[in-house]
Amino acid sequence: MRKCVRCGRSGLQKVETEQTLTAAGRTFTKSIEARRCGSCGETYLPALALARLELEAAYWLTRNQPAPSGEAFRFVRKALGLPGNELAHLLGVAPATLCRWEKGKMPVQMLPWAFVALLVSDELAGRRRTRDVLETMRQARPPSKGRVRLPDLVPEPT
Repeated sequence: MRKCVRCGRSGLQKVETEQTLTAAGRTFTKSIEARRCGSCGETYLPALALARLELEAAYWLTRNQPAPSGEAFRFVRKALGLPGNELAHLLGVAPATLCRWEKGKMPVQMLPWAFVALLVSDELAGRRRTRDVLETMRQARPPSKGRVRLPDLVPEPT
């Protein structure tokens, strides 16, 4: 962006701005680099930085709330950008179960919460390992009988 949308002037300057996010009864703050119009003061925050802030808050929640609230679970799911049906499928639970967790009508089970924590860690690191494993397991077929040829997954020591 080169011009201010509000006043039309050019010359946006880089600034550090304190961004606050409230989720699951906690307030998270982080300094984010933004652009500010020198004329009218309008500030523009990069969408990727805001998404990263949400993921970092989700990471904190998954590491510090061993028994999450429904609100925390819903926030983390949304920070991951996953629709409820998709996350329910990945976790191997009915969408209605996920809905009950998010509404606080049923406690979130430990293993699904652990998988969600791994999904958040992977997302922050730019990986898809946990998601790929969950998707593969959901599509797995019973093994055929007979010999199985294993691929070379780990390089041999030299």
